[in-house]
Amino acid sequence: MKLYNRLYIGLLRWFYGIDGVIDEYKEQKLNKFGNIAFILLMIYLILSTFVTLLFWAKYGDGVLINLVLLNMAVFFVSALIEGFYVFKNKLDKTYSKSPDNQKKKYQRKAIRVGVFFGFWMYLSTGILDYIIDKTSLVNLLSIQSIGRGIIQGVFFGAFMYLMFKHRIDK
Repeated sequence: MKLYNRLYIGLLRWFYGIDGVIDEYKEQKLNKFGNIAFILLMIYLILSTFVTLLFWAKYGDGVLINLVLLNMAVFFVSALIEGFYVFKNKLDKTYSKSPDNQKKKYQRKAIRVGVFFGFWMYLSTGILDYIIDKTSLVNLLSIQSIGRGIIQGVFFGAFMYLMFKHRIDK
């Protein structure tokens, strides 16, 4: 049971982006939000599947593409609502005795996230160019491609640092 509880709390932290301790109040608020979101998304899933089956019989495969696009839009909207809920209820605030140490921790975390994002974007752009445009993989070694990955990583890391810095409660 203890392992299950640790895994559950770890998943809550990861999914909602919470770094600090999850006390009973935070856990209760997150459970309430998660239950409501689950119910609403299940209703959406059932209704959208039913409507898609009705339209698919008449219009064909184009309806399935629209379902995929609609599901992506619902995913992004629900992620925005989740982020706003956590922000509004201050569930992501980190209470620390030494905010300077917390800032350094967040700086290191932002650097790691920025490096990972820049490297991932560098590789994915090169591979997609190879698959879609049939360009050579040698383009991965070009200065333009490397510079683009570095710039994307730096901007994403800086943005994430600002997001992390906002979490520190002074």
